[in-house]
Amino acid sequence: MATAAKRTMSDTLRSAQEIALLSGNNQAQAKATETWFTATAECQREMIGFVSMRL
Repeated sequence: MATAAKRTMSDTLRSAQEIALLSGNNQAQAKATETWFTATAECQREMIGFVSMRL
């Protein structure tokens, strides 16, 4: 299940990077999106780890 989420995130990031190449203004937005996805994935990993320990 984690692998599928990573694949989806990777595809989304790749799309964001392609958009950034179209315009210099979009580069900041693509970087922000990449950072947000990375932080969200880390938060989800920690949450699942916590729940796994509790179960």
